[in-house]
Amino acid sequence: MIYTPHTKRALKLAYAAHHGQTDKSGLPYIHHVLHVAEQMPDEITTVAALLHDIIEDTDVTLEQLRDFPPESVEIVRRLTHDPSVPYPDYVRALRDNRGAVAVKLADLAHNSDLSRLDQVDAAARARAEKYQRAIRILRTTEVVAALIWQDNRFLICQRPADKARGLLWEFVGGKVEPGETMQQALVRECQEELGITISVGSPFTEVTHLYPDLTVHLTLFHAKISEGTPQLLEHHAMRWISPEETDSYEFCPADVEILARIRQQYR
Repeated sequence: MIYTPHTKRALKLAYAAHHGQTDKSGLPYIHHVLHVAEQMPDEITTVAALLHDIIEDTDVTLEQLRDFPPESVEIVRRLTHDPSVPYPDYVRALRDNRGAVAVKLADLAHNSDLSRLDQVDAAARARAEKYQRAIRILRTTEVVAALIWQDNRFLICQRPADKARGLLWEFVGGKVEPGETMQQALVRECQEELGITISVGSPFTEVTHLYPDLTVHLTLFHAKISEGTPQLLEHHAMRWISPEETDSYEFCPADVEILARIRQQYR
């Protein structure tokens, strides 16, 4: 674990606040807190990890944490689950804070470890599966793409040869960065990749796909070009194709289900 004046104060506070608490196998709860903290790469996340359960499980308040780094306190605030918020929504809301994601992933991994328990029953398995679902949510990359039509044909682009899934075809778009809405990300991606300005309409459909290296949640939006002509700024090639022509192109696997929906709706 990283030792600094802040982390040592956080450790002392966590030890005092969680004193007498035990986990589901009867071990002192502070062992879980220490395990999570030991996975952290820096002072900010180590402080947050040491304090990650302190608001939910003790009488300590956020106001009492004001002398810790504000970035750590913000992570603790985000990690404190409001019971009125559905658990999956609470987990999704963590994804735009990298520190919160780091602490929560370590927390979930430890809580999913059934070897910690003296007895594994149905309830324990259900909890572990809940935590595994949360891990999948946190490891999911949010991606947006544009369905742009012109004369009954829609725009597709071929990925560069030197990138993952090189030379496969896809819809223009990309990753939603922290602090962006999906619509803002799509406008930015179209400007960067094609040099065009678009107006973003309603979502057409969404899919989740598990690649070997990542999981993506892809939302495809209706969009129109409001300014500019598409240029090959990042892609290898581009085409305007009809729904009937999709079988002539090899697409990224995440797009295959979307293409089936396009063919069904626009045949």
